[in-house]
Amino acid sequence: MNKLYLYKPISKTPLEIIEEFRKENPKYQNQKLAYAGRLDPMAEGLLLVLVEEECKKRKEYEKLDKEYEFEVLLGISTDTFDVMGKITKINLEEIKILPKKITEIIKKYKGEILQEYPPYSSPKVNGKPLFWWARKNRLNEIKIPSKKIRIYDLRFKSKTVVNSKELLETVHNRIEKVNGDFRQGE
Repeated sequence: MNKLYLYKPISKTPLEIIEEFRKENPKYQNQKLAYAGRLDPMAEGLLLVLVEEECKKRKEYEKLDKEYEFEVLLGISTDTFDVMGKITKINLEEIKILPKKITEIIKKYKGEILQEYPPYSSPKVNGKPLFWWARKNRLNEIKIPSKKIRIYDLRFKSKTVVNSKELLETVHNRIEKVNGDFRQGE
């Protein structure tokens, strides 16, 4: 088998999934395995893992179309663009946006767009990953790279209102599961 599809739950990194898979499947212990594309620790879904010679085609696999389902937290911005970052801005007016307005806004994202990488991500600038620059508070010294992406379809499913206690509990429970230094200092 030259490709595997492994389920990656919230809190695990792709590398942890591969390590667990090797432990449970000894025949892969000494085989070269590589994941094609990253899923961050807060994401869950299928992780495409390439085996042996197929690993050489990793770049080709990374270009394949993907499908995502995600949640957006309106009214709060963080330095990591996710719930694991430090809050940089609170805009309570955003919370009042109606579903009709959300549908209008997401239409702007369909098609080919230039997407800037999050500051706490792995693409390298001057030989160092972006997260290195962010942690050293030196993002002002570099140009954050971007990449062209194509969004074929984007749909608004629903809006849920949660109180701050529920939100804090949900975020805390998810972050608590994550190992490593993905969390920010505060």
